[in-house]
Amino acid sequence: MKRPQGGDGAISPREHEIEIVTSRKRRKVWDYVCKSQLLVHAKTRRTTVMVFGRKIDVVVTSDAAEIESWVLRQDGSVFGVDLEWKPNRVMGEENKVALIQICGETECLIVQMCYIDQIPDALVEFLKNSSSKAMFGGVGVKNDAEKLERDHGLVCKGTVELGVLATEKLGNQQLRNQGLKKMASIVIGLGMDKPKRVTMSNWENLHLSDAQVNYACVDAWVSYAILQKLLSS
Repeated sequence: MKRPQGGDGAISPREHEIEIVTSRKRRKVWDYVCKSQLLVHAKTRRTTVMVFGRKIDVVVTSDAAEIESWVLRQDGSVFGVDLEWKPNRVMGEENKVALIQICGETECLIVQMCYIDQIPDALVEFLKNSSSKAMFGGVGVKNDAEKLERDHGLVCKGTVELGVLATEKLGNQQLRNQGLKKMASIVIGLGMDKPKRVTMSNWENLHLSDAQVNYACVDAWVSYAILQKLLSS
């Protein structure tokens, strides 16, 4: 349809005003769309971490849909699990769980709990073992599960304390209270590096450093590998 024009063919002042308002509205809509797309994109980061020569596909996210997608495609039953939170530097302070790391043989999910938009039912049911019957191995995992429930209301069942299982399977009482680094050395023959600058870093960072992502992934994968080795012993 041809635009009506003034008698001399020029756009009238009223039409010019409408054009300016319309242009501004379009710009606002476009800016909103762009910002929304950036926000969604910023919620998820995909990367690859090499763990003792093995390629682990890692998803770092606070997006409920991404978390659900990761959980629903898991077909294994053995996982390593670990948590990270900002160091408590003030007496009486207890920072909430910032990261949940869940790792299988080749995939690792790192959930940024500080920025999560909503906790998907798929993750709730997965951790509760409602139907998956998954096992979640870790060192100090019972205490971690209690903290996770206390901080975020997430119940994690099917936890396996690696020190207890290693003691039963290998008959070595000293393993009962060992940390993950020592367990990795004894059970699967791998040496772990745990630099304090990473272990004591701010896990509430929106943009985790490569070192933080690598550390979080390695801890969870090693827990998985130890559990898998002990179960097959």
